[in-house]
This record gives sequence, C-alpha cells and structure tokens, in this order.
Amino acid sequence: MPKKNTWICMIVYYFIFYGISLNIMKQMIAISLGMLAFRMYYEKQNTKGVLLSISALLFHQTAFVVFLMYPLYEIYKKICKFIMV
Repeated sequence: MPKKNTWICMIVYYFIFYGISLNIMKQMIAISLGMLAFRMYYEKQNTKGVLLSISALLFHQTAFVVFLMYPLYEIYKKICKFIMV
C-alpha cells in the first residue's frame, strides 16, 4: 500500500471517529468521578465530594448534574423523615 493512501486513511479516521471516541471516554471518566463524589456526600465527607465534583466537571460539562445531586439528596432525606413521622 502506498504511503499516500495510508495518510489519507489516518486523516479520515482522526476526523470522523477519533473525536467521538475521546468525547465518550471523557464523559465516562466524569461519570465515574461523579459517582464517587456522590458516595463521599453519602458518607458525610463533603469536602472530598466537592473536590471530586469539580474534577468531574473539568473532564466533561455534563458532570454539572453531580452538583445538583447533593442538594436533591438532602431534600429527599428530609421528605423521607417527614413522611416517616
């Protein structure tokens, strides 16, 4: 196979598939860090949870949902306590 065709194939791969696969990889890392942050919130280690949430946000924008998890979790706990009483 001539070198010219090899370069063309590599350029096509980089422009079509490589960006998508990196985006998915970054999103999965952010989800993993977000789940770990939620576990830290659950174990009352809020400082570690916030740091993990910020690091997840640095990997991907969709990790912003992690910041909403903790307040929603606290509201959920208060509602469950109110219903149980």
